[in-house]
Amino acid sequence: MDLPANLLLDTGSADLVLNPGLYKPSSHSINLNSTFAVTYGTTTGGGAGSTSQTIIANLYNDTTNFHSLTIPSQTIGTAGANHTSNSTYPGQGILGLGNPLFSGSGATPFFHNLCAQNLIPECRFGLALHTNNTGSLTLGGLDSDLVPGGDTALTKVPLVMEWFAYGDVVLDGEYVFRDALLEFDSGTTGIVGPISAISALFNASGMQSVLQTSPAGDTLLGYHPCSSPPAIGFGLPSQGNLSSMSSSNISSTSKTFYLENSAQAASKSGDNCTSVFSGYDFETPGLWVLGERFFRGKYVDHDLGEGVLGVVDLEGDGNNGTGTATGAVSSSAGVLGRPMGSAGVGLLMSGAGAWLVL
Repeated sequence: MDLPANLLLDTGSADLVLNPGLYKPSSHSINLNSTFAVTYGTTTGGGAGSTSQTIIANLYNDTTNFHSLTIPSQTIGTAGANHTSNSTYPGQGILGLGNPLFSGSGATPFFHNLCAQNLIPECRFGLALHTNNTGSLTLGGLDSDLVPGGDTALTKVPLVMEWFAYGDVVLDGEYVFRDALLEFDSGTTGIVGPISAISALFNASGMQSVLQTSPAGDTLLGYHPCSSPPAIGFGLPSQGNLSSMSSSNISSTSKTFYLENSAQAASKSGDNCTSVFSGYDFETPGLWVLGERFFRGKYVDHDLGEGVLGVVDLEGDGNNGTGTATGAVSSSAGVLGRPMGSAGVGLLMSGAGAWLVL
């Protein structure tokens, strides 16, 4: 089968699933006669708050084509068919590029199949999301057009696991939380952190906040003047990494990557903006989830082969800038596109993350 043209690219999950009626079996298709259910946690609307959705899908193995790449046997889910659950994905489905441990089907994910079968030169991909709501992704290497400085231009951090790393939370150039566990999740829209940490961040930045209660878990929302959003960013590598790591493939100095001003608001009414930051307590204590709003204006290199994640600001994207941070308030507890050598494939972004557009 050929992959559809409107898939949500998600570095926070690991399954390839299509909405009902879209899967067209090829002559190589094998019905596995089994189903799986997977629950996705994400931010709602433009990026504030948290919710979850459960998808039930039938499973097939089939030859899968993506541009010039062919995987002889890829497990594919078809959502919703013959099940009481009517949950579907926005667009035409989802392509998960995250840790295989997050696979609801237990199958080898698309990206990991590319690596295991030596279909790409390096086991890495780079996701570039521009501030004009377009982007691209390079499979199998670093995109030298988007990162002309090469590997040395990237700020590199060691992976805890795919795609988790430690970083510092920075407000106006000052460290607010050190060594926070960060998940880089392109399928989520906003930035979600522990309620206690987000509450302290809102208070320190002068933002108003409202706690919304729910049986599924409380959510803390924040509000700021649209004309003067707070300067919040994430320092990479974390101070703890810098003091404990001595590896040639890890950056020796920390750099703060701020959110773009255009990415700060989940919604707005006049000059009152709902912040894209929100508080929610995940099962993993101290976890922060950095969604698509963090990715905007940046190239994020996911290098599984080297066990590192690299970040660099995209040139000409009007970034707030990067810098160093000082001081400390407290410590923390605790889409798609270009196979190397082939033509590019673009991305569009919406309120639900990054989308594959062929």
